Amino acid sequence: MFFLNEVTIKQLISHKNVVRLYGCCLETEIPILVFEFFPKNTVFSHLHGQGIEVTCPISWLDRVRIATETSYALCFMHCGRSRPIVHLDVKSSSILLNESFTAKLSNFGSAVSIAPGEDYFQGISVEGTFGYIDPEYQETLRVTEKCDVYSFGVVLVEFLTGRNPSVMLRRRTNLVDDFAFSMEKNCILQIVDDVVQSQGSNEDIQAFAELAMRCIKKKGYERPTMREVTLELRRIQHLIRSKQNNGSG
Repeated sequence: MFFLNEVTIKQLISHKNVVRLYGCCLETEIPILVFEFFPKNTVFSHLHGQGIEVTCPISWLDRVRIATETSYALCFMHCGRSRPIVHLDVKSSSILLNESFTAKLSNFGSAVSIAPGEDYFQGISVEGTFGYIDPEYQETLRVTEKCDVYSFGVVLVEFLTGRNPSVMLRRRTNLVDDFAFSMEKNCILQIVDDVVQSQGSNEDIQAFAELAMRCIKKKGYERPTMREVTLELRRIQHLIRSKQNNGSG
C-alpha cells in the first residue's frame, strides 16, 4: 500500500524540488521503485553523520537555501493544485541532495490528497516520524496542510541546532520543547550549533528561529502557510547574501 501510494502521489506532482520517479514494478514480491540518484545523500546524514563521514558540515547559507528549496516543493503541493497534497512525513531524511547540493523532497508513501471543498482529510491512524509529528494531528487525526508546516518547522529547528528531533534529551524533554524554552528565555544562541553561530549574524539567526517558532505552534491556525514560510525564508536568504556581499557577518 505504501509503494502504491508513493507511485500515485508522485504522478500528481512534477516540480524541480521533488524527487523524480523514473519507473516502477509492482508485480514482483517486493515492489521496485526507481528514482533519480542522489550522490550527496540526505540532509539528515549531513547533520547527524548517518552513513557518511561528515567532514564538511552544511554551511549556514546552504541550510537556509536548502530549507527554502524544500519549502518550494511543499508550497507547490499545498497551493499548486486544485486538490492540496499533504506530505505527512516531512523530515530531514526525506530531503535528498543531488550532485549540485540542490534539495529535493522525497518519501511520499504517507501523503494524502484533500478533496475539493474540504478543509481536512480524516485519517484513521497516525502517520509520520517520531519527533516531527504535529501534536494537533496526533490528537484529532485530521490531516491539513498545517501538519506539514509543523514538521517543516521541526526541520528548521534541526538546521539551527544540529540536533536529532527523534532523540529524547536527558531531561526527558524533546528538541521542540527545548527550543521553545530557549526562545522564551531569549537565549537561542545557547542551543544553535557551531556552524550557525560562527557563520550567522544575530539578525538572521533570530529571524530564522522566529519563523521556526511560528511553524511549531501547538494549534494549526496559529501557524503560517507554506507560502508565507517561503516568502520569509527568501527574505532571510537575501539578508544573509547581502551581508556576505558587504563583507559583514
